[in-house]
Amino acid sequence: MNSSKFLVTLTRVLAYFSLFYAILKGIAIFGGQWFWPNFILGIVGAIVAYLLFKVIKTGGYKWIYAIICVILFSVIRFYEEQLIVYLHNLMS
Repeated sequence: MNSSKFLVTLTRVLAYFSLFYAILKGIAIFGGQWFWPNFILGIVGAIVAYLLFKVIKTGGYKWIYAIICVILFSVIRFYEEQLIVYLHNLMS
């Protein structure tokens, strides 16, 4: 029972974090940062937020969803600077 409460909490935190991340990428675009790299990362955050909020609404909590999201956002946040430069060079 304790494990399932942790899974629900973790899924909710990840959903709000990914929504917050997408909003921050939108603010970065309006703040004058490169459009395409921030747009792509913002879309990734928005898609993950949508999927996690859908999981919350249906109640279909699974550990694999939470683990994949934690790994995804850990990698994105750790390599964000290099990823933005790479995407900018790719789009230019």
